[in-house]
Amino acid sequence: MHDGGMLYSIVGNAPLQLSSVLELELYDKVEMDDGAVLKSSKASEKEYGALLQKQIGALHIGANAKRIDLNDKPYRKQAEAILPRLAEAATAFARAILTGAPVIVRFHNDGDGASGAIALYRAVACLQERFGISESAVAWRMNKRIAYSGEELDRDRMFFSPWKSIEKPVLLITDFGTSPESVQSLEAMQKIATVIVLDHHPPYPGFPRQAASLYLNSWDLGADSDFTAGLLSCLAAELLCKVDVEDLKDASLICDYSVYARDDATAKKNALILDFLTVSRSGSVKPAGMNAVLVDKERRDEAFVRASGMQEEALTESMKRIKSYKSRTGINVFVLDFGHISALNLEFPPLGRLSSVLQKRIESLNNQNTVTIVHSRYNISIRVSSDVSDRVKLLEAIARIKKSVDYELAGGGHVRAAGMSTDSTHMEEIIGRLLLELGVGSR
Repeated sequence: MHDGGMLYSIVGNAPLQLSSVLELELYDKVEMDDGAVLKSSKASEKEYGALLQKQIGALHIGANAKRIDLNDKPYRKQAEAILPRLAEAATAFARAILTGAPVIVRFHNDGDGASGAIALYRAVACLQERFGISESAVAWRMNKRIAYSGEELDRDRMFFSPWKSIEKPVLLITDFGTSPESVQSLEAMQKIATVIVLDHHPPYPGFPRQAASLYLNSWDLGADSDFTAGLLSCLAAELLCKVDVEDLKDASLICDYSVYARDDATAKKNALILDFLTVSRSGSVKPAGMNAVLVDKERRDEAFVRASGMQEEALTESMKRIKSYKSRTGINVFVLDFGHISALNLEFPPLGRLSSVLQKRIESLNNQNTVTIVHSRYNISIRVSSDVSDRVKLLEAIARIKKSVDYELAGGGHVRAAGMSTDSTHMEEIIGRLLLELGVGSR
């Protein structure tokens, strides 16, 4: 509701938003007379569809795909194969933006998820400016878990419920959702919304892709986890509108330690900042707020100094406290209780980020050949060196542990980076089972 009445989105030769005290219904045709809104008749579905298709055509999604510069990219071949499917997702997303249908973008709370969300935010802002859309019904929500559960489902249903639109609402999930815990909620949401999932976590055997309206996973599209969810989302943003997201592509790849990551100082800086912003107590975790930091040199430098200082302090303490083991096959296994780092009362790094940078430091001392486990009371973050990942088979180990217990235990991720979560009473037992799976101790 606005001062001038209810806000309506009108589909015509171009998108139009207006406020009117006149009560309008879906498919109403309207005319403007000296600023006043007049109802004339009802449009047919065919008329509406033709007008909307004209607007979608004006986005030139196909031409945008050809414009994306992939010439020097190590992932060029994979991207070219993936773009047609991403065009489907971009079109579904655009239908909602142009018609005023409500949209929720959920992204994982790390640098990869954040980079994708910021890229989509830039694309939405670009569309708003281009078509004069004063307000988009878009909610941006950071997801702290790797699952789309009943709690998220209920909240999203509440957000969608007040809107009336011809187009279905859209839920876009990036960098999570490929988990058994997500399936039921995805299926329930698909009954009322178009559900788009952009992910790069390996789908487990039997994962029902049809739980989402459009399920796009790097593993199904000729790539693997190195083609990150942030990169998928950045490419989708470029299909939607002419936006520069190269900084976000680089940050995403670095944040998830992709083989496609560039050894570039600015990109590394942005990656650290994004990981920091997703957990900062003082900053915004909305894409608009994080984007504002990235594009402001002074704020970006300030965030980098704070984040890098706290990270180094946490690393120093971690190296003092970490426990080391040797597996039966000679793999170095390191375990850290995150409680020692929590006691420092630092904003950063969170458990997942610490396990990644700690793994990198320990690898440099052991010529790779390393597994690093960092655990809190409820969560476990695991990192595996690339040279031993085939022997460790991390996801298979996690699946076996989950089957071996009769209490709630979530887990999943990549072959070299994964996580688990349980309640505090079972944490010691799960760490013990994990060590046994890694060949530390006797069965």
